[in-house]
Amino acid sequence: MTPDAPHAPCAAAWSTTLQSGSPVGPAVCLAWSDEGQVLVANADTLHILTPGIGYTDPPLGAGAHWTSVLSAAKELERFPLPDALDEECATLTPPVQRTDTWIAAAWSPPGLGPHASCVLACLLSRGPIGLYVAHDDALRGPWTRSVDLDAPHAQGRSPAAARLATMYTTLAWMTATHDTLLVAGTRGGDVVVWRAPRDARDAWAYAASYRCDAAVARVACEARHVAVHTTRALVILTWDDGALHLERQVAWPRAVSCLVWDDAGLHVASPGVLATWAPGAAAPHMVRVPCAYVAGTLSHAVVLDTGRVVTWDGATADAPPPWSTDAQPVWGAAAHDGLVATLASADENASWRYRVARRTAYTLWTPFAAGWGIDDADTRARLAACLPRGDGVPIPAWRAALLAAQQCAQPARAVAHVAACVRTQRWAPLVATCATLVAKDEAHFAAWDAPLRSVQSVRWCAAWLARTQPDDDIRALADETAHVGDVVAALAAAVAASEAQQGGAYAARLAARLVLLSRTPPAALHGVEQVLQRRARALHAGSSAWEGERCTLGEKCVACGAPVAFTLAPYAQCDAGHVFERCVATFALLDTPATQTCVGCDSQASVATLNEVRGAFPSAAACSRCGNRWRSG
Repeated sequence: MTPDAPHAPCAAAWSTTLQSGSPVGPAVCLAWSDEGQVLVANADTLHILTPGIGYTDPPLGAGAHWTSVLSAAKELERFPLPDALDEECATLTPPVQRTDTWIAAAWSPPGLGPHASCVLACLLSRGPIGLYVAHDDALRGPWTRSVDLDAPHAQGRSPAAARLATMYTTLAWMTATHDTLLVAGTRGGDVVVWRAPRDARDAWAYAASYRCDAAVARVACEARHVAVHTTRALVILTWDDGALHLERQVAWPRAVSCLVWDDAGLHVASPGVLATWAPGAAAPHMVRVPCAYVAGTLSHAVVLDTGRVVTWDGATADAPPPWSTDAQPVWGAAAHDGLVATLASADENASWRYRVARRTAYTLWTPFAAGWGIDDADTRARLAACLPRGDGVPIPAWRAALLAAQQCAQPARAVAHVAACVRTQRWAPLVATCATLVAKDEAHFAAWDAPLRSVQSVRWCAAWLARTQPDDDIRALADETAHVGDVVAALAAAVAASEAQQGGAYAARLAARLVLLSRTPPAALHGVEQVLQRRARALHAGSSAWEGERCTLGEKCVACGAPVAFTLAPYAQCDAGHVFERCVATFALLDTPATQTCVGCDSQASVATLNEVRGAFPSAAACSRCGNRWRSG
């Protein structure tokens, strides 16, 4: 693998065999969420797998996953089959609706579920579209059905037409300019659009529909266009002013296994053919390849059913795949920040049985083989290339580098190299960005949002490295990221509180934290002491009277009523000796079991005080220390 080819990992880190039926379809049977979970969609069961690297209390084994499942048979208990004696219903019920299977599933963008997590939209062989959310643990589930989507587009049609209009075949998410949309296709030829609310558990609004002249087999979306493959044609629709408009329609009677948009345009994969429709082109560019279907895309390449990786032009990819291309057929392949997941057919070991359950093999591929050496300069460059880049880097983006360091034959040297790269490539530019915001005394939370998330992300990575290898330099990096991270998180929270005109006890505690942080300002943020004090005075008029390392806010011990002083310590102690933990987000005393726990650093937050905070509060969705998601309790 080279730094410019992150889609070619070299070794399997974890694998498991699933006995849950055949995949729901090539390419769509495997998908990563933005939160780093892998969806494996088989006919009988949906498997939601989360690689545990880097988190507290991880599953046993390097690369091991947490697992949550959704059974089709159990979910379909809510939607029983029509009465067999009802001849009209029996006639209108196709064979697919008489089975207990999943048809399709797709992850939403983050932000719709609890704690701003991803939502899973699912299709069963019968019943409406269901939205599944993780109420208690946004990282590991379980996922439960929360909302069923209505189908007003079918009103006024004959019973047979209405039945076809509500038999969904495919779905996809669309991120438009101002909305998040869910797009679904039906056997009746309808393309239906719903507009997502702020919280996926609230009521969804039907937005629009468009009726094609044949059943919809697959949809794919980008910011302003919806590509639809029917049994007869390829249809391009434009999303404009809350409606779908026909832009182009061409005959395409071939089956389609992969339909995807990227910067080059629309890509279509049919048996033996790869086609690319560039923007403004009158006809697609087509090449012939020996394949029955495409299993997925990796960056700008595609994985064929044999496991061979080629570009959309049909050329063989520069780096060969790590898996064998003459083994069982590959059904799905998907990449996520240096990690690649594949789903392939598995050998049947019970072929003598009357009913044989289809088996699939899930494998997580990482950039380095177990026991790799770090002596070579090119290898160290490959490891550095695994580090994520950009602003607002999500926590899961670090996992490829962390897992690679863990699997190295000299893990101490690998961890030290990762830490050095983090300091020079990520931390130094990030501190410079934060110093600029401090120098400007930036008063808009939108400007703090991405740097705050990046600081939390680097802080979490540095803490993991320090726990893995307690070297002096690595501990110094962890301490520095924690110190700067506390200041940046407090400033971002203060800006958000000022924008929302937040007052009361939370504003007083936040002001006290700002004052105490100003007593030991990080040297990297020049002038931050005055900014912290100024923000504190804006939140609480009496903050200028606080002196020393303790602030008096009038807090009382719930056990004995003795005064409790406010300090920067994670624990508070009253004058009588009772000890309480403080909420990591709002700094209130934790005197109730109604708490949330961070999956990344085990910090706790108070549900009640979080709910009292208004505005763009940066810790309502994720931990204010490391940016990881919450779990209940």
